[in-house]
Amino acid sequence: MSVELRRLVTALSCVVAVGGCAVDNPVAPLPQPSFEYFACAVQPVLDRNCSFGGCHGNVQRGMQVLSPSRMRIASEYAIARLQTTDEEVEEGIHPALTNVELSFNYEQARGWSRASSPDRPAPILDKPLAVAAGGLYHTTHGDLFASKDDDGYKVIEAWLHGATAAECP
Repeated sequence: MSVELRRLVTALSCVVAVGGCAVDNPVAPLPQPSFEYFACAVQPVLDRNCSFGGCHGNVQRGMQVLSPSRMRIASEYAIARLQTTDEEVEEGIHPALTNVELSFNYEQARGWSRASSPDRPAPILDKPLAVAAGGLYHTTHGDLFASKDDDGYKVIEAWLHGATAAECP
C-alpha cells in the first residue's frame, strides 16, 4: 500500500471515528439507593448468601462481597479488630465491617443495580433468582432466591426502589 493510500485510509478512519457514529443513547448513571438501608438490610443478605470464597467472597469474581467472617480489606480489618477482644474472637465473634468496607460493598452492589433492558430486572436481582422463577442462570447451586417472594429478594428489591433507613427491618 502506498504512503498516500495509507494517509487516506487513516484520514477516513478518523472522520468515521469522530463524527460517523453518534450515540443517541448515552449510558444512564447508576442508581443512588440508600447507603443506610444497604448497611442495615442488604449487607446481611449479601453476607449470608454471597460472600463465600467460592462465590463473591473472592477477588477473582465479579461483585466482590466483603464479610465480617470472610474476605476483608486487611488494613480495615486491623482497625476493626481493635474493637474486638481476644475472647470474642476465640468464641467466633468477628469485628463488624468498617464504613470503608461497607462502602466498598455498597459500590459493588450498585454496579449490578441497573437493569440492562426494560424487560429484565437489575442483575443483582436477576442472577440469584431461580431460573424457574424467571431469573437467569447464575452458577451451579446459584439459585439463592426460589421466588420473588423470598425475603432476601424483597430486601434487595426494596433497596433498588428507594427504601430508606426508616424502613430497616
